[in-house]
Amino acid sequence: MTARLLNWPVGVEWANYAILEGPRTIGAGGGFSFAGLAQTVRSPFGLWRVRITLPEMRGAEARRVRGWITAQHGGANATRVPWQEPEIMTRAEAGASGPLVQTWSNGEYWSNGLGWSARYPTETAGAAAAKGDTSVVLGSDHWGQSLDDGDRFGFFPFHLAVYEVTEVLAAGQYRIWPPLRKAVAATDGATMRPTMAMKLLTEPKLPYNRNLMPEIDLDFLEVKDEIVRAWFTG
Repeated sequence: MTARLLNWPVGVEWANYAILEGPRTIGAGGGFSFAGLAQTVRSPFGLWRVRITLPEMRGAEARRVRGWITAQHGGANATRVPWQEPEIMTRAEAGASGPLVQTWSNGEYWSNGLGWSARYPTETAGAAAAKGDTSVVLGSDHWGQSLDDGDRFGFFPFHLAVYEVTEVLAAGQYRIWPPLRKAVAATDGATMRPTMAMKLLTEPKLPYNRNLMPEIDLDFLEVKDEIVRAWFTG
């Protein structure tokens, strides 16, 4: 039976998150050369492992999340995880302009009186890069020349991964972790709102009281883009 790739529940925000595992290196514990010098092999590998805390929920929202957790079957299926970055640069820093709340072209809101949040601008990929590369080049339309250590981004279309800048090599050129999960074409775009595929690591307990479902912690492990495309259906 083919595994499924599920969608993140619509409108569900993270209450908190913790990175449980980041980059590792082959031989990071230390080896020795024939000259007696300590050495490591700089070949970053590993997967994102993240604990996401969901907020208190009740009613329909709690039911949707409950069904989504059940559908993952303890990690047999995977889910798209739109990355929610609390330390993201401001819209102004990202080169965005215009109001935060958007309306239709005639200035009207939706029928409920609400608008919608403006999107962060996307960037162009400044150059092609091969799968497995640990450095990339971004364009200069918006924020591609403004990233620094710790900034996170991804590529599109059809690219499931989140990358973190670990070094600025030159204007618009960055060393990243993890290595590229998928080749990048010069015509691709870059986004500060990337999506990663992940699978549930543990069967969460879903406590209830009479009024709501309390906060719950969910531990997820990244599923590489290539694995998703080979084994999961969406």
